[in-house]
Amino acid sequence: YRFVMFGAREGPPVVGPVATHGPHATRGVPWRTLRTAIYDLRQEPGPHSEYTPDMARYFALVPPGGTWRNLPKDLQQEALGPAAYAAGGGKTGFFRRLSWDAPAPTITGRSNRKASAVCHPDDVRPLSVRESARLQGFPDDWAFSGSMSSQYMQVGNAVPVHLAAAVGGALSKHIAGPRRK
Repeated sequence: YRFVMFGAREGPPVVGPVATHGPHATRGVPWRTLRTAIYDLRQEPGPHSEYTPDMARYFALVPPGGTWRNLPKDLQQEALGPAAYAAGGGKTGFFRRLSWDAPAPTITGRSNRKASAVCHPDDVRPLSVRESARLQGFPDDWAFSGSMSSQYMQVGNAVPVHLAAAVGGALSKHIAGPRRK
């Protein structure tokens, strides 16, 4: 998730961007699915990290769109480790495997960890740097540098391009103020 707070010391309150996609959108445009975003990259996804053998074994048992809750009951505690006893939260991000026909979750900088994984729907692997960047709205020719781990962090720490544009547009509109006739 991303948290953006608007405020104005004087004058009218800042009006944030309005939803453009999904069930509450003013335009009624459906959410963009993983399929529409990255399906064309499935043959050549680009460099990606790998899961450890144990993590890969668990992910192989999770169906697309599923999480650790889809693992056999006798493996759930083993897969979660100490997190199985941690208080709070629904742990829905643990051992999360994406679905082609649903929107992607927030992209993290560590897609090969059990708590922040974004496992490919068909292959037992994290999304590639390029797939993750595409989901964040980066153009395909955008270059990331450094180690693969560094590239994942650059993509995961970025504010999604379309979100930044919407926030910037709302602020610009507020600064410009009401139009005078």
